[in-house]
Amino acid sequence: MAIFFLRMNPVSRQKKLPSGKIIKQSATAGAAYRAAEKIVDQRTGKVSDYTQKKA
Repeated sequence: MAIFFLRMNPVSRQKKLPSGKIIKQSATAGAAYRAAEKIVDQRTGKVSDYTQKKA
């Protein structure tokens, strides 16, 4: 019999810096960061490039 496991974590669109400042980011920027990819937001034209991020 197979045993299935699922782990879910909430995804936030905000980052809290050590200084206490909160930075909001778009969903596409967050997806690019988590995937360490380059993604272009078609709505705003903003490029989020996290290809140099180490996983």
